[in-house]
Amino acid sequence: YIHDNYVDDYDYFWLGGDDYGLVVENLRGVLEDHTKESNPYGANENDVPVYLGLQMPQFGRDHFCVGGPGYVLNRVTVKRLITALPACEPTKKTS
Repeated sequence: YIHDNYVDDYDYFWLGGDDYGLVVENLRGVLEDHTKESNPYGANENDVPVYLGLQMPQFGRDHFCVGGPGYVLNRVTVKRLITALPACEPTKKTS
């Protein structure tokens, strides 16, 4: 939904559950600090994916992104996820 409707309108996207509170001014401050320190030239303009959130180790293997506290993706990351993930199959059952 984000990709199809908003990906070119915003630089960053915060994803979180409906049970989570967010202070937008604080998030804006974190993003400003992040972009100044780690990528002063602009991640979106230079095709650099950005993920900000909690990563948990998965029993010695790769990390996975924990959705509980929410996370931030930039425009580049959203576009790459769309090409990397399979199409949504709402009627498919996994178990």
